[in-house]
Amino acid sequence: MITVIPDEIGEVVASMRNLSAKDAAKFGITAGLESPYYFYGHPIDINRQMINRDKELSTKGKVYPAVALRLPAIEEHVGGLVHYTLNIGIFEATELDYDAPERYENVIKPILNPLYELFLDRLKKHGFTWSGHMATPPHTKIDRPLHGVEETQGNKAYLFTNKLDAIELISLKINFKSKQC
Repeated sequence: MITVIPDEIGEVVASMRNLSAKDAAKFGITAGLESPYYFYGHPIDINRQMINRDKELSTKGKVYPAVALRLPAIEEHVGGLVHYTLNIGIFEATELDYDAPERYENVIKPILNPLYELFLDRLKKHGFTWSGHMATPPHTKIDRPLHGVEETQGNKAYLFTNKLDAIELISLKINFKSKQC
């Protein structure tokens, strides 16, 4: 069976849910939560999935926090390893009238940063590896208060229907042993 990266990242996100009290305390997250939720695709696709999930009676209000894998995912196959370059977003709903300090105090520091650290921890536990320092894989981290398309005077557009604060992991470089037979 061929490794499919959206499935593997989905398993990483699933391992972030329902944490034990010990793991929850380590990352500053409430134990036993059924979030974060997981989405993948083009940003338009991810937005549609989030909207549809919030419309369904059984999942209404169960959209955030969320981890999303933005596709396409770059795969380089070398021997038995697959080298991936991924873009991941970690999202939480926010208030439009928050200013930057409120976003950091109410969303980024207490919710998004712990999920970011937990995601990196779970990547390693899932069997992903990377070059260089083993504490974290190479990537660029971007805090995105009120995630949108930036202009000099603020956002000219929002990428998602709901107002979101986010952390993006850009050019996340991880390796995985190929499951190809």
